[in-house]
Amino acid sequence: MFLDYGSECVIQLANGNTIRTDTYASNPAGSSYVRVCAPDGDEIAYWAYTEWAEDPQLVMGAFLGAAHQGAVAEGAEPRRSTPALAADPLPGTPQRREGSE
Repeated sequence: MFLDYGSECVIQLANGNTIRTDTYASNPAGSSYVRVCAPDGDEIAYWAYTEWAEDPQLVMGAFLGAAHQGAVAEGAEPRRSTPALAADPLPGTPQRREGSE
């Protein structure tokens, strides 16, 4: 079944999938949905804004999982996972002082 979402903002991912949402012109109030589509345009997953308002942690995990799934785009090299963070703290992170534990 094909649904016509009208004009969408489309973000192309390295694995060929796309992230799609309504445009500002079609919804100046903000995104009302986000969906992940396979390279052939088939919808992998869809979330309405009410779902991510209700349980943002669950939706974000599902969203990232859906965006990651699928084969690597034709001709593209699979990307390695990013290396683990070094022991150095990230900028802006509070520093632990020796003996303050």
